[in-house]
Amino acid sequence: MSFPRLEIPGQPRILNPVDGISLVIPFYNEEQVLRTTAEAVWVFLGELRRPFELLLGDDGSTDGSYRIAQEFQKRHPDYCRLVRNPQNRGRGSILSQAFSRAQMPIVAYIDADLEIGLDHLRALIRTFDDPATMVCTGSKLLQTDAASRSYRRKFATLTLNFLIHTFLHSPLTDHQCGLKGFRKNFLSTLLLKTQETGWAFDTEILLLAQKEGARVREIPVTLQASRPSKVSFLATVFHFFQKIAEFRFRGLVL
Repeated sequence: MSFPRLEIPGQPRILNPVDGISLVIPFYNEEQVLRTTAEAVWVFLGELRRPFELLLGDDGSTDGSYRIAQEFQKRHPDYCRLVRNPQNRGRGSILSQAFSRAQMPIVAYIDADLEIGLDHLRALIRTFDDPATMVCTGSKLLQTDAASRSYRRKFATLTLNFLIHTFLHSPLTDHQCGLKGFRKNFLSTLLLKTQETGWAFDTEILLLAQKEGARVREIPVTLQASRPSKVSFLATVFHFFQKIAEFRFRGLVL
């Protein structure tokens, strides 16, 4: 396995691949924010002073997102790769593909709207300075969320996690947060057992990690103001009841 060498003008070359990070940004029809997000993340990764690669995961976008991602990748061919589904197949599908192509020892992802700020991503990466850390995830419920987040979204988060606690016995406070990180070798083991292609992938992979004996670390995150959610609360809860039943049937009860 080879690791890209990062050089920043005026600063020494980074040679140690042990702390390298593969960062995935999954997206679907995000042309309004993708260019700004990619640029901000690129600057952030350069400031980390460690080897990195950026993987842009397009889940079959039908707007201008893929073109924006292509243009960005062509500007940074050595450190940026583009993974694409020809059709929209779901969050879990594009994340699984990007994860399988990641080359660095630490693999993380963050949502394309950067509703979770990059300071939280920095905190998540630092947890892997501890060799015992296999998985780390953000949690919106570990501290008061001061962001302008609707009561509907807060109630949905509480409800979904209550269902997971009740029927699957997971002790984690937040399973669907769009910020997670893994040791690559451990993640490869988990990917062999994942089945979800949609947004329940976030919960599934945390359940699998705990079934494998990993202690999942959680870090508190607050959300920046973002777009209103287009997801129906009732439809989400009904869908998640179905997924919980599937997880129980598969033996993902802790």
